[in-house]
Amino acid sequence: MFLMTLLVSLNSSSLFAGTEPKAPPLADRLAAIRTKVNVLEEGILSGKQSENNIQIQLRKIQSLLKLQKFEQELTQKRLGELEHTINELEVRRIKLEDKMSLQKSSIRRYLMTIENSYQNEALGKLNPLHLPEQEKLEGPRRKMLANLIDRGLKEVEILQADLSDAAQLHSRIQDEKQQLTYLTQELKEQESVLELNRQLQYDILIRKRQEHMVQFENYRKLKTSEAQVEHLITEFNARKELENDAKLPVTTAMIDRAINQGTFEKLKGKLPFPIEGGKVVGDFGRNFDRQSGMHVFKKGIEIAARNGSPVRAVSEGKIAFSGRLPNYGQVVIIDHGNHYYSLCAHLDKILKKVEEPVRTGDVVGLTGDSANPLYFEIRARNIAVNPLQWLFN
Repeated sequence: MFLMTLLVSLNSSSLFAGTEPKAPPLADRLAAIRTKVNVLEEGILSGKQSENNIQIQLRKIQSLLKLQKFEQELTQKRLGELEHTINELEVRRIKLEDKMSLQKSSIRRYLMTIENSYQNEALGKLNPLHLPEQEKLEGPRRKMLANLIDRGLKEVEILQADLSDAAQLHSRIQDEKQQLTYLTQELKEQESVLELNRQLQYDILIRKRQEHMVQFENYRKLKTSEAQVEHLITEFNARKELENDAKLPVTTAMIDRAINQGTFEKLKGKLPFPIEGGKVVGDFGRNFDRQSGMHVFKKGIEIAARNGSPVRAVSEGKIAFSGRLPNYGQVVIIDHGNHYYSLCAHLDKILKKVEEPVRTGDVVGLTGDSANPLYFEIRARNIAVNPLQWLFN
């Protein structure tokens, strides 16, 4: 019951309500602001070619800056809420485990009492001074203890269900925290984009905009390509949710079993590099993008190697996507199970097809020109994570 109340409170933010109890919960306010931000960004992107509405564009940029600042503030508050709820869950978990331990101790004590009762009764029958009245008293006493044991077992079952609910809620909170942290990184990147847009409006006025227009267009293409990859992985996850538990072919049973058991997440820091002897030339995180000429948040790493070097699967799985994507070139996406994916882009040649199983070290493609290094990502629940924390060199 406590966990249900806590879940409702988390969704409604009533645990942390201030002087305005009727205000919308933070999660809803964040979603509303994100919608406004998306509308304004779309308006700026679609209207960048026009020279007639410069003042309107500048006002949109100013509004977007204010919204983003407000969004950052709400994001930090929401992270505080989630942290507070995690602490409450931890306190609750400790109490539940203590209760469960007491119940188990009581059940063991009752069982020992019943066993001793039977032993004493057996010894008493061998004793010449054995009293039948005493035997009659032991029967009801054992029945009462059996009822207490039954009640205790039911209580343990309820406590175990509460602990399971707490674990699920904790997992949901961690997912949201990861999403909010990811959003904070995106907001920092957008600051430089808005500054470029300000300069673009000014350049339009003095007819010197061409260079910035190219930069902005390259940035737009980059973000569109990233959104396409995220959409693909979201579709993979949704499709997997709908799959039934049909019997797997013998040739892929071992790999499918490993995927379903979620072995990938246990390999953090132990995965091999996708290219043997490759050199990391582009880091994960905030980087200067050569195409757009801007600082962007890169969701993967770049690995340089000789032309025609084999690109290998870092862990077993299945090919979820094999083909060409804008800005990524030839791409292979491997589904490692439990919502984990790896992406290899800028390949010169692809050697695997969709749905084809792969094992650790299998060659999935070949590198091309050394001037265009391999781009490599790892995604956890469609959130890009730093591959260098997962790879072992």
